[in-house]
Formats: sequence, structure tokens, C-alpha cells
Amino acid sequence: KTGREITVSIGLAVYEPDRMLIKEAVNTEAESAKLIGMADQALYHAKNSGRNRVMSYSDIQRNKTDPEDDQVIS
Repeated sequence: KTGREITVSIGLAVYEPDRMLIKEAVNTEAESAKLIGMADQALYHAKNSGRNRVMSYSDIQRNKTDPEDDQVIS
């Protein structure tokens, strides 16, 4: 044992076709980019919450109090 600890922060997003923003046409590239952005936002929330955290995008949306939280980093 080296005495070192490894920590992990995880952000996740679930693909829900009925809730995606792009409804008029199937655009898998745009939907993929949006999904990755949502997972990335969840990851940053997990990192800001401390070590060894898992955060989902849906958790962020349920607990949202700041309108700027709605911005997706791409």
C-alpha cells in the first residue's frame, strides 16, 4: 500500500429522445453533442461538490436554483 488514494467524479446524462431539444428532425450529431454537454455539466457539478461524487444531469435539473446552471458547456 502506497498511502495514495484515487478519487473519482462522474457526470452522467441519459438519452431520452422525447426530451431532447431537437425535435423537428433527427440529427444524431447534434443530439450527441447535447448529451455530451449535459454529462459534462453534471461532471463539473460533481467535481464542485467534493471528492468521490456521482451527479446526473437530471439531479441538477431537479435541484436547479441558478438560471446560469442551465448553460451547457460544449
